[in-house]
Amino acid sequence: MCITDLLKLFRLLSLSVFLAACGSGGGGDSSSDQSGADTEAPMAVSDVTSTTSLQSVTLSWRAATDNVGIDHYQITRDGVEIGTTDSTSFTDDGVNENSDYTYRVIAVDSAGNSTASGAIQVSVPANSNSGPDIEAPSPVSNLAASVTGQAVTLTWSPATDNVGIDYYQVTRDGVDIATTSSTSYVDRAVSQGTDYSYHVVAFDAAGNSTFSNALPVSVPANTNPGVVKAFPTAEGFGANASGGRNGQVVKVTNLNLGGAGSLQAALDIDAPRIVVFEVSGVIEGDIRIPYGDVTIAGQTAPGAGITIHGRLTCDYSNPPDNIILRHLRVRADHSTNPGVDGNFYDGIQCSRSANLIFDHLSVSGGVDETFDIFEAENVTLQWSTISRADTDGHPGGTHNYGLISGPNGANVSIHHNLFAHNGNRNPAVANGPCEIINNVVYNVRHGFVHHNPATGDFNIIGNYYRQGPENSLIPFYFDDQYSGSGTPMLSYYLEDNYVDDPGDLVGSVDNPWLTPSAHSSFENIDRGWNSSVARAGERHPFSQPVETVHDALANYDSVLARAGAFPRDLIDSENVDEVYARTGAWGARIPSDLMQGLAAGTPPADSDNDGMPDDWEESRGLSSSTPDHNSLMSSGYTAIEEYINELA
Repeated sequence: MCITDLLKLFRLLSLSVFLAACGSGGGGDSSSDQSGADTEAPMAVSDVTSTTSLQSVTLSWRAATDNVGIDHYQITRDGVEIGTTDSTSFTDDGVNENSDYTYRVIAVDSAGNSTASGAIQVSVPANSNSGPDIEAPSPVSNLAASVTGQAVTLTWSPATDNVGIDYYQVTRDGVDIATTSSTSYVDRAVSQGTDYSYHVVAFDAAGNSTFSNALPVSVPANTNPGVVKAFPTAEGFGANASGGRNGQVVKVTNLNLGGAGSLQAALDIDAPRIVVFEVSGVIEGDIRIPYGDVTIAGQTAPGAGITIHGRLTCDYSNPPDNIILRHLRVRADHSTNPGVDGNFYDGIQCSRSANLIFDHLSVSGGVDETFDIFEAENVTLQWSTISRADTDGHPGGTHNYGLISGPNGANVSIHHNLFAHNGNRNPAVANGPCEIINNVVYNVRHGFVHHNPATGDFNIIGNYYRQGPENSLIPFYFDDQYSGSGTPMLSYYLEDNYVDDPGDLVGSVDNPWLTPSAHSSFENIDRGWNSSVARAGERHPFSQPVETVHDALANYDSVLARAGAFPRDLIDSENVDEVYARTGAWGARIPSDLMQGLAAGTPPADSDNDGMPDDWEESRGLSSSTPDHNSLMSSGYTAIEEYINELA
């Protein structure tokens, strides 16, 4: 071979080495062929475990690894694929009891390479309870009772059963009184000064049951036997409402329209409750009261108080009873909900309910009436402002009315309130017994209105009627359905009602029939009414009279200083200024910022979450670490009531 041939051979060998190096990707993955395909199988899954029931087997494992990545897992039972998953667990619902199975978990990558786990042997047990359940539960344990006022609270630890507890039955003196699925029960149908014996019976689904041991409970006699009013300053026919007394404390922790922590959620509880606030500000939208036995303590809101920018309504078809409502602002605003028929757009509506007391409320903006207690019974409205009824939105035209208490209701007390800038019904009450006492009425067409038709006895004392810029003032509108013949089914006691209407009448009127100068101010006074048939010679002796009665002139400044929810918002502050200045106008006049001039605050520390601040409890010998809100105080009120009453 010549030298030239040797050089050619050397070049060929060098080229083949170079091509081989390029073909291998420069020393790349030895598990891939020259096209780059993944041929490496995954590692097998590890730590496979199984849990079984009579109907299923659940497998769990530690994820497999792969040079590229796991795509999914195949599951086989007895060599047959039964499913795939991309998670690290799988439940097989196709098993039979009393059977053995062999499972494998196969890890598969995206190239289809796979590796099976070792065999997993699983035994599904036989149903030892396939026959009738005849095994009774164990008795409950740790049965205990606590007594607060006229309520016994029972608590216990759960019973056990081979299948499961279905419910508990509570007996008092051998009589079934309740069933519950929880481990507590409150018995409020007890009498003070009485001994009882309780059992709790555990039931399973098959009806097997076991009684607890008897638990003797003594409810002590009332150390303060007098009737405890809703709060110390409550007066009138609604004064004995008990609201949520002896119930749970529910905290409002946000201003949402609904959901956990909202005012609506607290009102949706069908049990006695006292609602307190850890937040202040504006709730946007309508709020409903579907269930009674509730105290709503707006005075507990820190700083700015609570404003509802909407309506506050009671359930009309199933009206709730026994409500205490204090220190709330309700600013109805039909412009935010124009689709609602104006006939039904009231600020507060609690028609047909009973045993109600409203104290220090500020309500405005209703279209039909701003305050509706139509057909309600045993009601007090006191130290509140009813103002600025809306002139728009009613199908019948302007209908800016104040308050109505219609026929079939009775026992209504309306005292020490400010009615301002409402055209009519300030208030309108059809049925007695009723007391209208020490109210200030400003810038209205009609003050007290009595029709529908009017029946019953009325005490109308010490009210102040002040003319405003909108219209001529008619302080009284007597029933227009009395013809003047026969004896009317009503009687008025009128005393010290002051009319401040320059150019017409200024002065106090006791007997309008004997005061000719008052006739033009008392509409329908000439429809047969006269002092002999309609005027009582003395105040009607009602069972729950308003006890605090002031001279009309002296009361004027007191109502303007104290009526309404505190702290006062812009609407109430403007109303008072307008009364004094004899200015203002009809219409809702809702400010764009309902929080103007108000600042939110911080709630006090309450370690045991019972609605009372730690320092307040400690100063009164109560516990700040254990809820004791229903402890009976020497005042006759529970601890939580005593606290919220002090704030008002």
